[in-house]
Amino acid sequence: MDTELTAQELIARLSASDNPDEVKALYHQWAERYDSDLEIQGYIAPQLAVDAFCRLLDGIASRATATVYDAGCGTGQVAILLRGEGIELIDGADFSDDMLEVARSSGSYRSLANTDYSKPVAVADRQYDAVISVGVYTHHFENQFLPEMCRILKPGGLLYFTCRPYYFQKFAATELIQLLNEKKISSLHIERKPYIVKEQADAFYISAFVEDNE
Repeated sequence: MDTELTAQELIARLSASDNPDEVKALYHQWAERYDSDLEIQGYIAPQLAVDAFCRLLDGIASRATATVYDAGCGTGQVAILLRGEGIELIDGADFSDDMLEVARSSGSYRSLANTDYSKPVAVADRQYDAVISVGVYTHHFENQFLPEMCRILKPGGLLYFTCRPYYFQKFAATELIQLLNEKKISSLHIERKPYIVKEQADAFYISAFVEDNE
């Protein structure tokens, strides 16, 4: 990729791409300036998500001992905020090695792994008290990502993720209804809040608790 793309161009290309190699190449270009680019754009989703996530987590586990999975952790923004709230047992995963390298340098994670969320996740069942995922859900993960996140959560565990309106209306809403009907989740809560200020973009902030089906 010879020409350096703007943040808006990178976001558009990433949203449209179905080519894993292109996605990796785009994140390779973006990783070092990802945080600064999004700060300029007013990317407030991580802070809003962490604030709500922590309030919900307090109802099921101690922050000092809770195990948290940061799905699509990117450069580690979410984990930095979580650690500021007293949560330390955080495992992260992302598709981009370049983003993971930046996340690793933050020192915020217990472990990090390269993970493709269009496929089953290499994590054993019932490992985590909570999953958080900010700015990750897209059409690439339909019928794969949410069931896998439920699988790796302990009974009663918290699932919290953001979803842009297009992906929510096209994919996530149907998946969530199915998970409710199958009694895999309960206490579903959906709230639309700001996502990127300069774009005047909103997202759905979604929480649910995993049921014990065994």
